[in-house]
Amino acid sequence: MPPMGGICIVGSILWLLLAQGQRPDRCGVMGMAPPVCLTGSAIILLPQARLSRP
Repeated sequence: MPPMGGICIVGSILWLLLAQGQRPDRCGVMGMAPPVCLTGSAIILLPQARLSRP
């Protein structure tokens, strides 16, 4: 389900722009960078993968 994470990130930035009329700040833009997103996903998913091994 990797596309779901990307959809969520893009949707939240679009919501910020269109519904709230604000532009993302520097930290918001850095958070959209693929290495940052993938690192966050790995932090969430890797412990679960290790626990599910027999």
